[in-house]
Parts: sequence; C-alpha cells; structure tokens
Amino acid sequence: PAPSQQTLSVSWSTKDIGAVGRKGILVSNGTVLKIRGAGHDIGGTHDQFYYVYSPLSGNGELIANVASQDATDGAAKSGLMLRETLADNAANVFLSLTPHAGIALQWRGSARQMTHTISRPHGKVPAWMKLVRQGNTVTGWTSYNGSQWVKMQSVTISMSKTVYIGFAVTSHNETRLSQTVFMHVLLSKIPIAPTPTPTPSPTPTVIPTPMPSPTPTVIPSPMPVPPSLISPIATRVYGQGDDFTANGVNVNASSLNASNDVVLD
Repeated sequence: PAPSQQTLSVSWSTKDIGAVGRKGILVSNGTVLKIRGAGHDIGGTHDQFYYVYSPLSGNGELIANVASQDATDGAAKSGLMLRETLADNAANVFLSLTPHAGIALQWRGSARQMTHTISRPHGKVPAWMKLVRQGNTVTGWTSYNGSQWVKMQSVTISMSKTVYIGFAVTSHNETRLSQTVFMHVLLSKIPIAPTPTPTPSPTPTVIPTPMPSPTPTVIPSPMPVPPSLISPIATRVYGQGDDFTANGVNVNASSLNASNDVVLD
C-alpha cells in the first residue's frame, strides 16, 4: 500500500522577492490566508512578488482554494509556488491564477533561465489548486470542487532536497497591493514509498529420474531327453560275488564275466 500523507502544522514565513515597490502583508487565520502583495511580475529571468512560504524537505503537496483575487491588473498573479531559493532568479514552479488570463503553470528550470508557461484561459475564482512534488517531478492540478482533480501539467526539474513551498502574489503594478484570499489550506508531506524487497523464487525440487529395472535374462530350461534315446550303459563294478543293480537291471555275481563286466541279454 502507498504510504499515508502527513499533514504539517505550518508556521508561515514571508518575504518580498525582488524589487516590489510596496511591502506585502499577511493576515492568517488557521487555514485562511489573506495575502496582499505588489511587484511587477513573476516570469522572465527575475521575479517581483510577495511570498508566504514554508520549508519542505523531500516530497509534499500543497492544496488551497483561491476564494477571491483583486483585479489590480488583468495580469496580476496569485497561486501556489515551489521555489528552490529565495533569490529573485531562482528555479521555481508556479501554478497561478490571473483575473483575465485564467490558470497557468509556469516554471524556470534553473537560476537565471527564462520562464516557460502553459495556460488554461477558462480558470477563474473560486478555484481549487494543488501543487505536488515527488522527486524531480512537480505537477499542477486544478479542481472545481476540491475532490475531483484535473492534471494541468507535470514538469521535471532538479532542485535541492529542501525547497520552499507556499503562496505567491504579485499585483503587476509596483505602486499597488493586490489582495488574494486562500482558504482550506493544507500542506502535507508525502513519505517516500519503500522499495519492495523482491520475493526470492523458490528453489525447484529436483526429482531424480528412476533407473529402469534391468530386463531379466531368461535362461531356457533344458529339453528333457526322451527315454527312447537313452542307450543302456553297463557300469563297471567291483566286488565280485555281490548283487547290485545296473541300469535298472538286477545283477548277481553269475552275470559277471571274467573281467567283471556285466553282460546283458
């Protein structure tokens, strides 16, 4: 299962980034933030805006509802920002809302580079926004109800492990402050999913192939010899004067010749 997210208790910090003209103001009441900021713009190679932020180490996401936005200029910008440093030329990803240009996702890949933008002109207040960092991937999401989200864009951008995440407001007019109200603010840390340990494959059981039983050697029984083929054989015996049997014939001493041979008729 995916690791559960941890809601962070946040103490927000503030800073005017770049030459803003007027200092920004934050009024915080729990999950409601009223932010007033000046500045010429967020874009190009350098930014000028008021930043309300918190450090974020590793993965995390920020959700908020943009409840209202002052139209100090049609190009005034308010939204969620992930920023590598607090320098005015730092790498960043910014999910923004403007009074006349709708919702946009913009990013600067590294310090002092130009800013790239993808816009969706139909966005307007109240607007739900979500910015998610997972590794080197940062994704912007929008919603009309805070529960069904539409992916705006994902960008791959290499930043330090610890970055800054929060809210950016620029009036697009250095002499005026523009107020934006963010509600239902929720900052969460996303734990890194543990790498699953692969399950070792079971060692196959080797079943020996049985040796075939040797074929018994059949030794044929000898054929009996018919009695008719057996020739009578006289047996030479010794001990003249005794009776005995030779080839089934009773023999007595009178049947012996001078050489003790049996004489058969």
